[in-house]
Amino acid sequence: MNDFLSLFSTNPDARKKRRVVKLKKILSKKNKEKRYRAAKELISIGEKEGVDFFISIIVVKGGHYGEYNAHEEVGLLGESGEIAVNPLLNMLYNPREYVRVAAVTALGNIKDRRAIPSFINYLRDEGMGKVPVDGGYTSHAIKDALLKFGESALSPLMDVLKNDRVVRGVRNGTNYSSDLNYTLREIAVEIIGELRHKNAVDILINYLDDHYSNGTSTILLRGCYSIYPVAIKAAEALGKIGDIKAVDSLIEHFDNSSNYMRKEIVIALSQIGDIKGVPIYLKGIRSFEDDVRKYSLEALRNIDGNVNHGFNFRTLELISGLYSSGVNECLESIVELGELRDPRSVESLSDAYKVWSHLANAREKIKEALKKIGTAESLKILKELEK
Repeated sequence: MNDFLSLFSTNPDARKKRRVVKLKKILSKKNKEKRYRAAKELISIGEKEGVDFFISIIVVKGGHYGEYNAHEEVGLLGESGEIAVNPLLNMLYNPREYVRVAAVTALGNIKDRRAIPSFINYLRDEGMGKVPVDGGYTSHAIKDALLKFGESALSPLMDVLKNDRVVRGVRNGTNYSSDLNYTLREIAVEIIGELRHKNAVDILINYLDDHYSNGTSTILLRGCYSIYPVAIKAAEALGKIGDIKAVDSLIEHFDNSSNYMRKEIVIALSQIGDIKGVPIYLKGIRSFEDDVRKYSLEALRNIDGNVNHGFNFRTLELISGLYSSGVNECLESIVELGELRDPRSVESLSDAYKVWSHLANAREKIKEALKKIGTAESLKILKELEK
């Protein structure tokens, strides 16, 4: 009787109730567009049936306009608030990748803290092989979502790093970590760096030694090859935070690191801006790895004129050119270094001779440059080369 009378009531709550009843009926109709509009309105009113409708579209059909085009549904679910959280969390372990990514994206937009431990548990399960492998798309979406939480995500992520129980050791002369949770640690380190959390510096320094190797020197990480991903992310994070306390540890790790790691150490030291990094940059421009040379030279360019590192900057550019894989660049550097007669280039010219000794043209140009420099050291090396 009361429901019947409500049909004629002008009370706002009664009108809302009538509207909700009508919209729910539309959801069972055949017209897709009407159902879609009804579900959107139900969400705006705060009715869970609208949430369930869009989740069913994503799960069953993969999006209103096609399997990998659920952006509108995700956006609407992300605006739904608390009523969508539990249904979306239940989608995290769906066997289809695009469903998981959609759920994570919507949860990141809602920013309900209940999602944070669920995200962390998912990454842990992914590392242990308990969830489907999808090329890292879900873990990447989780990283983006956690970044949206900002400071709210810091404490749980710090706990992940503080309580890490990875067994570290040395196998065949290489440091290693025994577990498969590197993705969780990598994302935790990366987010802390993005949020510039200075209280994490000591923990990040410790993670410079996180040499997870999966039994080999290289692992596949989200579509690209990388060596020791957690350690690399720790170096990146320390550079972004910019705390001078990290400088000595970064320097200590340079010589015994991979080229990937050396590049990030150079970038981090440059971002921090301490002059202790200059010797590392000078080593870096003598690297046969293009990126290490590039960023080392860039770091020296940024401090040139402010710090007396003992070199004319043009000399530094030419020395870097000696270690290039391009023979023309190397030959041009050799000739110009001879003209500059800078004695500090002698050691690098000697290195270049070892690399390019199979080319008669390179051998002769290096000898000529050493002769022009004319110091006791350069003439001694020249004499040895002419034997």
